[in-house]
Amino acid sequence: MLQIVAQRPVLFWIVIALVALLIISASAGTIWALHYAKDERIADGVWAGPWELGGLTRTQASELIEVNFSAVKNKPILLEYMGRKWSILPVDVGMRLNKDNVVDAAYAIGHTGNIWRKISERRQAAQKPIYLELPLTVNNDKLLAYLSVLKSEIDRPAMNAWLTWKPKAAVQITPHQTGRVLELNKLAGQISAVTLRDRNRRIYLPVQQIKPDITYDELAAFNFKNVVAQYTTVFDPKNVDRSHNVAIAAQAIDKVLLRPGDIFSFNEKVGLRVAEKGYREAPVLVADELVPGVGGGVCQVSTTLYNAVLLADLRIVKRTNHSRPVAYVPLGQDATVADNYIDFQFMNNTIQPLYLISEVSGKKLTVRLLGPGPLGSDQSKKKVKITSNVIQEIPFGELVETDPTLPPGERRVEKAGGLGYRMELWRQVTIEDVTVKKELLARFQYRSAASLIKVGPENENRNVQ
Repeated sequence: MLQIVAQRPVLFWIVIALVALLIISASAGTIWALHYAKDERIADGVWAGPWELGGLTRTQASELIEVNFSAVKNKPILLEYMGRKWSILPVDVGMRLNKDNVVDAAYAIGHTGNIWRKISERRQAAQKPIYLELPLTVNNDKLLAYLSVLKSEIDRPAMNAWLTWKPKAAVQITPHQTGRVLELNKLAGQISAVTLRDRNRRIYLPVQQIKPDITYDELAAFNFKNVVAQYTTVFDPKNVDRSHNVAIAAQAIDKVLLRPGDIFSFNEKVGLRVAEKGYREAPVLVADELVPGVGGGVCQVSTTLYNAVLLADLRIVKRTNHSRPVAYVPLGQDATVADNYIDFQFMNNTIQPLYLISEVSGKKLTVRLLGPGPLGSDQSKKKVKITSNVIQEIPFGELVETDPTLPPGERRVEKAGGLGYRMELWRQVTIEDVTVKKELLARFQYRSAASLIKVGPENENRNVQ
């Protein structure tokens, strides 16, 4: 006889499986809870820096870190650079370790949260070790004192290659020097990282190389032997302070490479004319009057440079004349400068680099612009002429003041007046006596200066008829 057996629905078996899984999980959780509920040890696979803490109590972990750190902080770290060696002890720069926070963080793994989180964290640590960072601190003053001494031995400025020019002699090139700077922040971080190691406690100093602006190869490639233009002015060497200022400013614009398209700024190159840079007090022209001022005489350097630039047929970007004519160049051919106010700028608008040299010899200041040689036939026959034209003379007046020390009615010229001028400055370029360019460079004006007349007081005891 055929018997029919009723089959239970699939859902029934799914429910049974879930219930079984829950029972198993609960049992596993109960077993884990019974095993680890009172376990005061750090989970396996937990490390603090290079030291394993797994299986240790908090007290044991703290002692382990203390002993190991005490050993490494008294162990020298070797510093090396280009064959030279130094050493540093972490303890000497006040290196310290806050171990309590690390021990607490290590213990928290597998001991916080619900049971499932605890199980998960312990399993993860056992499968893939967890490395906690050890927070090191250092006495900044002690570390900086040590690194400053080290930096003074390592650092050196970048130095450009430069030319030495003498008439009828080959141009000499002094090689450049690559600069270097010890990177203190990077080194401090490396010292902290190496401190915890028991081995391989060696650091090759992090030094940044500084390339100079002008290299030997660049100067050698162009063979600067041709004098494109030069100009000389004369000063009074007996005026010691003014002569000193002229020499400082002349040195500041010496040995400058002007690549095609470069714009030269006098103020940028020379910098502030202040006592801290060696400048002295000497007469300067302010509001039409010569008054004492730090840096007096620097305008003679900018003016000498200006005239050399004019003769080199270079483009003038910024130029300002003095308020009154100066004695060391022809009328209309000066260029004044003032800190953060008035600048002289020009551009190398040629297709070849130029090299600027400036020198003081005796009572003469000379500025030269050198170019690659040999020049082409047209350039070698090129002549530049600068002409300043007076368009109008501006008369001066008189300023009369009473001087009680003078006899009644007597007049005395205390300060002579001076004419003012409206000017034009022209540049003419010829090649083989043929004019190829004639340009108006500037229109400008010098103010007139009133004469100062002292007169005696009128006679108040005159007889009245």
